[in-house]
Amino acid sequence: MAERDSSNGSGAPPNAVRVSGTDGCVDGEALMNGMNEIRILFRGQKYRLSVTGSGKLLLTK
Repeated sequence: MAERDSSNGSGAPPNAVRVSGTDGCVDGEALMNGMNEIRILFRGQKYRLSVTGSGKLLLTK
């Protein structure tokens, strides 16, 4: 699963979520970091990933 990287020696930003293993899976709790909504920049496009009232993830552009 994903682990937080709080070191600056890895080149990753502080609190970056890392993917471990070969399945490419990231832990959703680590990704959301206790927030109900995060914004993601992917290939120049902005997205919102939010947790719904029923605890599901919703990705919108």
